[in-house]
Amino acid sequence: MGRVWVAREENTGRLFALKTTLGNEKAAGEYWNVLLDEARLAAQVQHRGVCTIHAFEIDEKLAIPYLVMDFSDGGSLYELLDACAGHRLEPILAVSITAQLCDALQVAHDLCDEHGALLGVVHRDVSPQNILISASGHVQLTDFGVAKARGRLHAPTATGEIKGKLSYMAPEQVTQRDVDRRADVFALGCVLYEATVGERPFHGDDAVATLYQLLEQPLVLPSARLPGYPTDLEDIVRKALERDPTTRYQSAEELGSALSLWIASQGRLITERDIALVVNECLGPSIAERAQRIAAAENELDAPPPAQPPVEQTLGGSSATTSGEGARKSRRIWWAAAAASAALLLVGSLSLGGGHGGAAVPIASAPAKPSAQPELPPVAATATAAPITSVTVMLRASPPRAVLYLDDGPALPNPYQMTVAPDSNTHLVRASAHGFADRVEELRLDSSKEVLVTLSMLAPGARPPSVKPKTSPEASTHSVAPPPGPGELPKVVTKRPRVLDPDNPFAAP
Repeated sequence: MGRVWVAREENTGRLFALKTTLGNEKAAGEYWNVLLDEARLAAQVQHRGVCTIHAFEIDEKLAIPYLVMDFSDGGSLYELLDACAGHRLEPILAVSITAQLCDALQVAHDLCDEHGALLGVVHRDVSPQNILISASGHVQLTDFGVAKARGRLHAPTATGEIKGKLSYMAPEQVTQRDVDRRADVFALGCVLYEATVGERPFHGDDAVATLYQLLEQPLVLPSARLPGYPTDLEDIVRKALERDPTTRYQSAEELGSALSLWIASQGRLITERDIALVVNECLGPSIAERAQRIAAAENELDAPPPAQPPVEQTLGGSSATTSGEGARKSRRIWWAAAAASAALLLVGSLSLGGGHGGAAVPIASAPAKPSAQPELPPVAATATAAPITSVTVMLRASPPRAVLYLDDGPALPNPYQMTVAPDSNTHLVRASAHGFADRVEELRLDSSKEVLVTLSMLAPGARPPSVKPKTSPEASTHSVAPPPGPGELPKVVTKRPRVLDPDNPFAAP
């Protein structure tokens, strides 16, 4: 449903995980409500085993909803199992991790509203992908985006729509519309089975085959796949994976108690340090590589911008100056660079306010100080009207991240200053920005002037209208490739901006 980025708090330098909706036109309306539901629900679960939600915001300028969450510097249980020999952990380690998740889920299941009534929370997506383990061995459950609870904003699950990952779903989750906490117990049983055996209990070549195993085939016991599997642990796994919810463990607490007793019977104490040793042994290279990328991105973020004068291009007797580029690249509200993967980036200048428990605040505590804008040259007034040989026009758009277009030409910086020979033709200036409706203004190059194009923000869920300026017959003569003649508008070639990830929503200056 979303993407996760690495974010840095501006004042303290602390790293956070920043979760956004998908980078497409659907990332609004109902999708925003899903994020808001996740924020409201997860923020109520006060347990160290649940990834904390610190803030939820919809930035008005960028039109991007986001969650600010704890950052885990290790990896997911999915990544850990994939890197381990046999894709499994030592049973006592896997049981310890699952027991911690039982405690966290029980707190979520017991959530009540202000009147003391149970909210009926069911995570519905307990899986190795949503279990995070830090480099210090701290285990956390994340992603309550598809959780079931009373009072959520997004629409309830439609008939035939399945929420979660098929291989970890309880039978009632794929055959009924309503599920309770026992579905999460079944999912925990699937996680424990996979973490100790190295294979998922229910998994086929396709969705139909997986469903057939889940609903019709008898459970393949762990000992059948892994000889020597502890018999008493197998009994716990088998009960957690009972198809009938009434014969299953009735709560995460009950399953957690059984697992804790099994750990005690082994005569060995498992700590976070023990888990950390395995995490760093298996994921050490990837953790180090990610840390290096984040450090490199931070260094680039903190480096002072190079002092470069505006680049002036002279084409056919006219000139076009790209001004304000340094200000746009220097200390903007957001800046991002690749950190670990296409879905993990470093985002600068994130401010969460004074405390993490207070109300959410906008992305930046204060906007970057604007640079001095170039002034338009005054038009000399003389007793005898001298012919005007050139005019200077400044084009601006609001919001500042909007992109400017002149006639059918390429994208231009914002702001954009040009000095051209005057003409009486009508030109079209278009401004465009994600989350805002495009706007087109007419422009005549008859005198020096400043043109401001202000965009209107789209309502959540609304699609931007398709606006494409049609060049007037008079202006169409200026798109010809040969050198322009007197009075014609030259085609300006702008410097290609620095490329970040193509789907990075924070890349816009």
